[in-house]
Amino acid sequence: MMKKVILNILILILLNKSQILHANDNISFVEGIADLPIFEDMKNNKESLVIFDTNEGRFVNTEIFGKAELDEAQKFYNRILPNLGWKEEELNYFKREKETLIINYKENRDVLYIFFKILPN
Repeated sequence: MMKKVILNILILILLNKSQILHANDNISFVEGIADLPIFEDMKNNKESLVIFDTNEGRFVNTEIFGKAELDEAQKFYNRILPNLGWKEEELNYFKREKETLIINYKENRDVLYIFFKILPN
């Protein structure tokens, strides 16, 4: 009897863990910035990625684009970046440890472009 209870508990835990992992499969990240999720259904512009490592730190330039509202995207990144350790210094300008993240938004017709730049402090 006790073995059945333990077995059922283990099965429930495994099923729950499987659902959590499956839900996270849909998260895409900004190319070149591994811990930064992409807003909604925007896409990486693979041709925009430039990464350069130096003794002072890394330089990253990358871009995402898609149909999205600028205000909503800006709210998303302003809300999520502090959870990732970034501290907002001024509008669209964040610092974390020895790095600075600058975000620029540009709308062109019905497409939103978001440019991310990481520089050493």
